[in-house]
Amino acid sequence: MADYLLRLIRYSNLLKEIEIAGEEHLKTILENPSEYLMKAEELKKEISSDPFLMSEDKEKMLKKVDGYIQQVSSNSKNEIDFQSLLKFGAVFLYLIKTGAFPAFVEELIKLIGG
Repeated sequence: MADYLLRLIRYSNLLKEIEIAGEEHLKTILENPSEYLMKAEELKKEISSDPFLMSEDKEKMLKKVDGYIQQVSSNSKNEIDFQSLLKFGAVFLYLIKTGAFPAFVEELIKLIGG
């Protein structure tokens, strides 16, 4: 029984290492999400392959890890979409400022086949 409790404490400490502690912490994680996600996936794999954990404990821990992974993955995807939008906006403004927008539209219409 003591060995099982030590296992639970160890996993609890590992879960605390990947725990997301608020918006600022999430922003820091999103600066390099791949490193965080790799660490979380390794922990998930370790928990799921532990033959000594009871299924209820395993399920609770895996649910926490999945929640963290999902939170980082969805925010990372939104961040990429927002960055793409900003880049598109910058190119669009550049084309307008330089007066190249009408020529760009003409070429785009030719390319599309209109």
